[in-house]
Amino acid sequence: MTDTAKDHQTWEPQVVRSPEQEQAAVGATVPDASELDIAEINPINAHLFLENRWQSHFERLRNEDPVHFNEIESAGRYWSITKYDDVRHVDGDWKTFSSADGITLGPRVDTVRTDGPTMSSFISMDPPPRRATRHCSVGRSAQEPP
Repeated sequence: MTDTAKDHQTWEPQVVRSPEQEQAAVGATVPDASELDIAEINPINAHLFLENRWQSHFERLRNEDPVHFNEIESAGRYWSITKYDDVRHVDGDWKTFSSADGITLGPRVDTVRTDGPTMSSFISMDPPPRRATRHCSVGRSAQEPP
C-alpha cells in the first residue's frame, strides 16, 4: 500500500432526516397543548393530525402566539401564521413577505449539497411567476386574468 492510499479517508454520507422523519421519531410522545410551554408547540408534527389532536395546538397558537416561531433540527427556523386574516395579509403582501430568495423548510442549509441542480417550488415563488404557474396548473394560459 502506498503512503497516499494510507492517508486516504473513506467518505461516509451524512444521514439527513426530513422534518417528517424527525417528527415520526419524536412527535408521537408530544402531550396536549395545555401541557406544553407555548415555545414547544410545533404545528408540523404529523402525529397531531394522524391522531386527530391538532385542534388544541392550533387553538393555543391562535390565542397566544398567532405568529409563532419554531426551530427544529431537520427543518431549521420557520414561522407559523395561524390566523386567517394574518395568512391573507402575508400572502397578499408578497413584496414584504417574499420567499423569492428561497425557503429552508427541510434539511439545514449547511447539510445540503450545493454542487447539484437546484429546484424551485411553488411556495417559494412570488407574483408574477407564481401567478403564471398557478394559472397554467389549472388549465389557463398565463395571460388570462384570474
